[in-house]
Amino acid sequence: MEVEKMSKSEYLKRLNYFINKSPLSKYEISLRLGNNDNYISRVLSGKNNLSVVKFFEILDVLQVSCEEFFYHDYQNFKKDLPLFELITKLDDSEKASLLNIFKNK
Repeated sequence: MEVEKMSKSEYLKRLNYFINKSPLSKYEISLRLGNNDNYISRVLSGKNNLSVVKFFEILDVLQVSCEEFFYHDYQNFKKDLPLFELITKLDDSEKASLLNIFKNK
């Protein structure tokens, strides 16, 4: 499986998506992070760069996992998650059978 590099614009688009889904305002998120009131707005506009630590803090405030943030279809992650959880419970033989079913459709 090939890993794709995420562009800065895609990264900011995703971050904006999750911030907009949050019941918290940009102002509230900024303050919860211990920053000034326009911090998140400056991050989303590209004026402030995020450290990895601050990125994880933002995800924590938003209650978004890294898995969800980086999922290829992040807007449907919660719909897909129950399927992933079921598939992880299958043994190798069951996974191979399931894969064959999807390949033959």
